[in-house]
Amino acid sequence: MKCPFCREESFAKKKNIMDGWKVTKVVRVCALCGKELPEEEKDKAGDPAAARSAAFAALLGGEAPEKITLQGSADCDFCRNCVNFIEHPFQPLCALDGSAADPMGSCAKFKHSCPIK
Repeated sequence: MKCPFCREESFAKKKNIMDGWKVTKVVRVCALCGKELPEEEKDKAGDPAAARSAAFAALLGGEAPEKITLQGSADCDFCRNCVNFIEHPFQPLCALDGSAADPMGSCAKFKHSCPIK
């Protein structure tokens, strides 16, 4: 950007206006001359995330995809979801018999700790 005060090619940086130890305002200043820059106009789209999504979709040559929501399934019968599973940095253990437990394994003594069921 070109600074309107020093007429040099520069960039803007943020500066905190303080009242004692409290930040009262954050302004943009020129990195070279340090003068406060005028406020930029807000994006007319309103939602910057929607504008970025539309721009990305335009780049890929299509429409923006609808928002995807992830939902868990009831099939969480893995040892890592068992109430008897003990996390350990070297070897995960089973609290019932103290044996090594495979986090992705399963056994007949499984008890759900999974909130889905």
